[in-house]
Amino acid sequence: MPRLAVFAFLVACTLAAAAVAQEGAWYPSRYGAADRVGAANNLSAEATQRAAKLVTTGKTYSLGMTTGPDSLAYPPRKYGIVVTQSNDGTGPRVGENSATSNDDILMTYVGIGSQLDG
Repeated sequence: MPRLAVFAFLVACTLAAAAVAQEGAWYPSRYGAADRVGAANNLSAEATQRAAKLVTTGKTYSLGMTTGPDSLAYPPRKYGIVVTQSNDGTGPRVGENSATSNDDILMTYVGIGSQLDG
């Protein structure tokens, strides 16, 4: 067996053994056997107040990724969106507040944008 293959095998075995050894660290859930929400158990008004006190600079980071027709994607992935209007703004309005509306039809592959970094 070539040296690289032996090395890869040993690394895989080591990682598998480490995963088994750490199993007790996350399972069973510290929130009980019937828990279905995990870390969401930590969400509360008090926890939010404590977290807010950690903010010192006010700097923000965007966690979103813009996707659209120009997003990079492997073929045959494509992105398409159609914006429809209930009326063109000149017709009758709906309800007591005279609402008009737009609606969107999105036709896309899930692997566009958010999964390109994988």
